[in-house]
Amino acid sequence: MSTQISDYADAIMAEIDKDIAAGQVPSTVASFSELHAYVDANDYASQVIPQDAAPSWDAWMELANTVEAEVTERLRARQS
Repeated sequence: MSTQISDYADAIMAEIDKDIAAGQVPSTVASFSELHAYVDANDYASQVIPQDAAPSWDAWMELANTVEAEVTERLRARQS
């Protein structure tokens, strides 16, 4: 995993942790897609990953999907 992906995932996890502390998201959430039941999870990526992080919208979406997959892995690991 690249440092960039790890850094973005770290930042998103910090935002998720803030929402958990605020009671918006349960601590039992185990995937990025599950977050959508509580918040607009796409906002995490759009707030953390700059638009100029990739050369095109499609490339940005691919980057965001990769970061979101890493976030899912981290959320699942918390539940183990």
